[in-house]
Amino acid sequence: MVKIIIAALTMLFLGAGPAVAADPIPSWPNDGSSPKFFGSAVTPNPVPHTPVPEHPMMSDNGTNSMHNDAYASDAYEGSGPLGNNLKQTSATYGVSECATIAFDSQGRIVGLCGGLMGFTMRLINPTTLDQISTLDMPTRNWAMSGNLFSDLCGGTYFFLDKQDRAYTLTTGNQLWRVDINGNAMTHADTIDLNPAIPQGDCALATMPDWSGQIWFATKGGRVGVINPATKAIKTIDLPGQQVFNSVATDETGSMFVVTDRNTVSLHAPNGTPQVQWSTPYDRGTRVKPGQLSQGSGTTPTLIDEDLVAITDNADPRMNVIFLDRTTGQELCKVPVFGANASNTENSLVAVGRSVIVENNYGYSNPFVTLFGQTTTPASPASTSTMATARLPGRPRCLRHPPYPRPHWPMACSTPTPRSLRPGGSASGISPRSTCTPARSSGRCAPATACSGTTTTRRCISGLMVRHMHR
Repeated sequence: MVKIIIAALTMLFLGAGPAVAADPIPSWPNDGSSPKFFGSAVTPNPVPHTPVPEHPMMSDNGTNSMHNDAYASDAYEGSGPLGNNLKQTSATYGVSECATIAFDSQGRIVGLCGGLMGFTMRLINPTTLDQISTLDMPTRNWAMSGNLFSDLCGGTYFFLDKQDRAYTLTTGNQLWRVDINGNAMTHADTIDLNPAIPQGDCALATMPDWSGQIWFATKGGRVGVINPATKAIKTIDLPGQQVFNSVATDETGSMFVVTDRNTVSLHAPNGTPQVQWSTPYDRGTRVKPGQLSQGSGTTPTLIDEDLVAITDNADPRMNVIFLDRTTGQELCKVPVFGANASNTENSLVAVGRSVIVENNYGYSNPFVTLFGQTTTPASPASTSTMATARLPGRPRCLRHPPYPRPHWPMACSTPTPRSLRPGGSASGISPRSTCTPARSSGRCAPATACSGTTTTRRCISGLMVRHMHR
């Protein structure tokens, strides 16, 4: 198992240059007080996975962006460590956090890493974690940056395309194209966003839609669309709203944004962004400890071909909310975690038609957990849980026992197969076994495999989750 941890050391910043051998993360004086391993090895038990369409411009799902794919599913289709013969490899690159990780066509790690002075693109050997190449981005504007641990402007999100080209926003409100050729990274092109962004605002998130138009969102609530051929930019403002998270997109050309007040669906059929729907949520009464804003801390997560999921910031308990992706109608919501001790700044993880939600109430910076300290929800049972949308019929949400309980009750549901949405395309998903609401000895009873897959994008008639392990 390879584990990447970016540790804070006294070294301030690494400049651009050729391959550099990585130093391992140094030990802390109290490391010996923590067990090196606990639990036991497990037997593979795959969780059913709802396929996510491959974006025509971006690299393969699981390799192209912070949230893994265009749907922001945060779910990888692959195996994880089972606990047998574990080996840990670590590396430190100074005061530097590689928030967004992608993988090029050779399987090498492409990281956008923030440090004290600014941001650096890093090409990293996935086995040794040595740096193959680095490319410095523009430095921080300290007059605008504010808190180093909460500043997301121009250096947090990027995406990788099918030609190993990274598109990343900069602190100077530019969109850089960084080409990976062999062992070198090159700044190949620039689109200046400053004429389209108000003074004092900053570009924060970027993503291409299915037609190849490149979208961006600013912290101040402006959404823009770039024509990559002409570099023309058209924008729309979301009045009275701010953006602190990334975006998601689907085959219809829709772009989904969560502001500090609303979940918003936009499209740009003629290159000009337009709001399709905007649904408010409960933003609560305060910025809770561990939050970047008074609002949702999640990027919108798209599920199947009909749902979008977020969290709100309600008091006393945060809710997981499922919305209809076409209309924006709230279908159901469920409160999670304890009263007056719940928020998240991590995107939801999609598991079939369910999501896993994390609690980081009280986690304001890395120092609050040093030397054995814990944040407010110190119990493991308070750190993660799961919610399910049971549709169709009467919409309702189900909340599962907190992770890491070793055996979770199974959530069985029977969504009706849906026809293609406008702009979609048949994917030729083959029939497979599913679950029905009937239960027998704690198991979902087997059902007839889906049919008619040539006329529906996907046919899911159930979800079964048996084991979840750290």
